[in-house]
Amino acid sequence: MPPKLSHYRALKGIGYELFIGALSILSICNLIAQLILYRDPNLQTVLTVINAILLPIFLGDFFYRLWTAQSRSDYFFRGFGWADFLSSLPFQNVKILRFFGSGASLGSSWSSARAGYSTNLSHSVPKMPC
Repeated sequence: MPPKLSHYRALKGIGYELFIGALSILSICNLIAQLILYRDPNLQTVLTVINAILLPIFLGDFFYRLWTAQSRSDYFFRGFGWADFLSSLPFQNVKILRFFGSGASLGSSWSSARAGYSTNLSHSVPKMPC
């Protein structure tokens, strides 16, 4: 049986959650690279282009989660929807908020994946008599 999820932040599918989580990690690594390697203008251009590509994906993810939430106000105010929204905007100072959104979704995805795996495994392995 899958674990119970908060009604504030429902899973949208393990593949989708892992994809958004991977993009969140890429976005945070991109932010760190921009802060550390700020003297190389060519690298800054590449990192800015990556941010421009990620921006509509994260903004789309925010609106998708908002639209499909059971309670939009609960998602926004209690389910870190505000962090998803702010981190999808093109301001470098708020990209770190992606940890709130990705941490919640990745943790839920991992729990669901583990629960599904252990459930399936328990049905396929015969019990040994004691």
